[in-house]
Amino acid sequence: MSALQKNYISLYNSAHGDGPPFTSAYAGKLGRARISATGVVTIADLGEVDLPALAGMITAIEAGLAAGQLTPR
Repeated sequence: MSALQKNYISLYNSAHGDGPPFTSAYAGKLGRARISATGVVTIADLGEVDLPALAGMITAIEAGLAAGQLTPR
């Protein structure tokens, strides 16, 4: 692990629908988390993240996969 990597938490989501990465819809809703163009969620300070919104995103991914609205890559 490099020095830069140990300061962040990154969440990689391979599930996708018909449009942009699913996690992109949560940009601006998670607090100070960054969401890349590929949908990677990067968190530098967990205290600055809206944890209920993050949990909601993860629950929505799970529900989308179960319903067949999202598919894993």
